Amino acid sequence: MMQPITVAIVHQDPAVRAACERLLRNEQDIIVMASTDVDIVAAIVRFKPHIVLSSLALMCADQECALLLTLRRTCQATCVVLLADSPVQEDLLLHALAIGACGYLAHDAIEHHLARAVHGVDRGEAWVPRKMLGKISEMVLR
Repeated sequence: MMQPITVAIVHQDPAVRAACERLLRNEQDIIVMASTDVDIVAAIVRFKPHIVLSSLALMCADQECALLLTLRRTCQATCVVLLADSPVQEDLLLHALAIGACGYLAHDAIEHHLARAVHGVDRGEAWVPRKMLGKISEMVLR
């Protein structure tokens, strides 16, 4: 039997947190860990989830994405998938992906793609919308 995928949800909007929890609890191989907004880094270090679902606004509250950088340094085995409203600030999202976020989902795509995104990231895939691939390729080729 494969090891379950552990997912922590840290999002400032309780409705988004609840929707993510509801969708993922239906997946037999995913364990949703207690979400928290107290000290995110301390909670993630303690629980060691494989994937963290977080709002782009929370991970990148400043232009340097300091919280995301701290998580990447402190919890290297944890993958961060960003959630954001559309339209998203593309420059900020591209920066977050460049410094270690493993994926991105728009809030309006959560209902249809969240479980697939979690499984994909668990397999080591990046999860980004197709329309972002050209911009990511352009950024890499610079």
